[in-house]
Amino acid sequence: MMAMRQLLRLRCCWTAGCRAGFLRSRQYTSVPTPPKDLGDECSMTFIIARTKESKTVVCRENQTLLEVARMHNIPLEGACEGACRCSTCHVHVQHKHLFEWLETNKPPTDEENDMLDQAFDLQPNSRLACQVEMKRALNGLVVRIPEATRNLAVDGYVPSHH
Repeated sequence: MMAMRQLLRLRCCWTAGCRAGFLRSRQYTSVPTPPKDLGDECSMTFIIARTKESKTVVCRENQTLLEVARMHNIPLEGACEGACRCSTCHVHVQHKHLFEWLETNKPPTDEENDMLDQAFDLQPNSRLACQVEMKRALNGLVVRIPEATRNLAVDGYVPSHH
């Protein structure tokens, strides 16, 4: 019953052009269909370099780090909505053994490497949060969000209506 209530809260009315509509819309429907298979629970920690704050969150297997960040209101940009077309969701994986597990079991694609080349503050342990899915082996993962991103819009930018 608890899982059903959680699914009801996640499901929403999708808006045109918004792949992650449940994150932006608060008009929920009663259809309990999750966007992905929700497996076992895991925990992970985001370190936000700009504010020096860390936040440990509970997530599910098969969710991308970008989805987890948005569910928990973590300030991780993701301008392309997880399509691997920008580097604004760039993170640093903090534990060497977990980064090596990722490199061995879920290596970055050529597209991800191309986007990482454009990332601000690129490190050897860098990955795009939209391309890393949580797995049971990554339980306890700690990622650091760099202080800035490379995007056309500056921090605090609010688009004007035409």
